[in-house]
Amino acid sequence: MFKHVLLFKFIDPEVCAPVVGEKLLALKETVPEIVEIEYGLDQLHKGRSYDAALIVTFKDKEGYLAYDQAPSHNEARVYIHQHVQESHTVDFEY
Repeated sequence: MFKHVLLFKFIDPEVCAPVVGEKLLALKETVPEIVEIEYGLDQLHKGRSYDAALIVTFKDKEGYLAYDQAPSHNEARVYIHQHVQESHTVDFEY
């Protein structure tokens, strides 16, 4: 299995974080390589907190690479890049 984890800090999280979630969760319908996808908003708002997290599971690294190039993912990415202040990612096999 291959896991893609992404943390987002948004310019205006109250406005865009829910929209980002809708766009990302909708990818399950258009990207067959996605085994599981989760998106959640930070609940504690501590100093080190990010605004949202995305966790996507694939069968293998090749599935992730297909997702990364999928047209629907690229459309979501355009919106996200317009609203994200900072992001960090970890991609790993297990």
